Amino acid sequence: ELGSYALATALDELYGLGYAHTEEEDALIEAVTLEQVRAAAAACLCPERAVVALVGPTSGVRPGTQV
Repeated sequence: ELGSYALATALDELYGLGYAHTEEEDALIEAVTLEQVRAAAAACLCPERAVVALVGPTSGVRPGTQV
């Protein structure tokens, strides 16, 4: 745990982000609300353009079956 934290802070410093970047990033991620996630999904995902792929045995699945 401590070793991975040390590595993360060292890499943040190396990349010019500042040693506290990991903690700040965690706080920003934790601050995201469910409503914000839903709004982002609605803006980026188009259900009418979704493609569904079935992988497995084809027995019982008729060609042209819609999900």
